[in-house]
Amino acid sequence: MPKFARLVCAAAVCAVVSVLPTTAWAGDPTLMIDRLEDQPITVDRAEFAPKDPEWLRTLALHVKNTSAKQINYVEFSVSLSGIDGDTVDYTLRFGVADTPHQTDPKLVINPDKMAKIQWTGDDYKGLKKALASGHIFYPAAAVFRLHTVGFADGSTWKDRR
Repeated sequence: MPKFARLVCAAAVCAVVSVLPTTAWAGDPTLMIDRLEDQPITVDRAEFAPKDPEWLRTLALHVKNTSAKQINYVEFSVSLSGIDGDTVDYTLRFGVADTPHQTDPKLVINPDKMAKIQWTGDDYKGLKKALASGHIFYPAAAVFRLHTVGFADGSTWKDRR
């Protein structure tokens, strides 16, 4: 059963930090969410199976659309660190499409509504390939930064940092 992470917020940065038991591999997995004040979604909580060496496969983010528009997709930049300090950067996209009016009512996030977003099988296979190319087989930490949000009207929000 996934263990819930607790949400720790300070100023404009919000980090999800896991409370984890000791595992068989060096370093307990840590998940952090970098957050801006004006972004159109908020991460309410994260859940994952911390004892699973492939804990990212079980990761689910519970997000809320804080904008007044319907969201088609959400894109995160993810920085993954191995136990030896090596890092791999990856882009993760949740949602439907990046073109307006190409929506699936089951996948959009309506204003003021919550959604649970997770890796798809193909996304996770791509992530595993990227991790292997960077020689990271057991990621010990993941930092998620919201990169782009695509709205149903065709407009986008982008992190300008």
